[in-house]
Amino acid sequence: MDLYKALLEFVPAITAIFRLGFIPSPFDFYELTEEQYEAYQKQSGDMSKPIYTIIPKNYKYLDTSNKINIVKMEELNRLGEAALFLHIYAMEGGCESQNSDDVLRFAADRLPRVVSDGTKLERPTLKLLKPGEKHLTEKEEWVDFLASVIGEGQVLNIRVTKKDKGEISEISIPIEKQR
Repeated sequence: MDLYKALLEFVPAITAIFRLGFIPSPFDFYELTEEQYEAYQKQSGDMSKPIYTIIPKNYKYLDTSNKINIVKMEELNRLGEAALFLHIYAMEGGCESQNSDDVLRFAADRLPRVVSDGTKLERPTLKLLKPGEKHLTEKEEWVDFLASVIGEGQVLNIRVTKKDKGEISEISIPIEKQR
């Protein structure tokens, strides 16, 4: 497994946050009521507990479509890790504010385009390149992003476990900026 494939396992949580339009806090998650569990079971047949929904404390982020966002425990943990990552990334990158909107705007300008595609923070597809600057592929954007986070010349060690096969793979990748 290469670095790009390993990153794609973490990206869905960051992408989900961009799709929500805010960085949820632990206080935005509520376990389903018994009635909601019954309705969910009828619809999906799955009754694994606990299952949560997101109800933001800040009502400007409230989804008024009467759609319930279902979040299982493992997804809740990934969302928490992604939220923490976004706040730390913004703070260490020099973002002046830790406000959800500001952090997402800051991250959207720096993260690879795929995480904000189709959201209100989507980057324009056209970009003016400076003389000598090259257009990066999505894979190169990720490597460039990692070089800015981890540090150029560092080595990224990844341990990947495939639960369905019980296999463990370890890879070490040198990180160098692409641009």
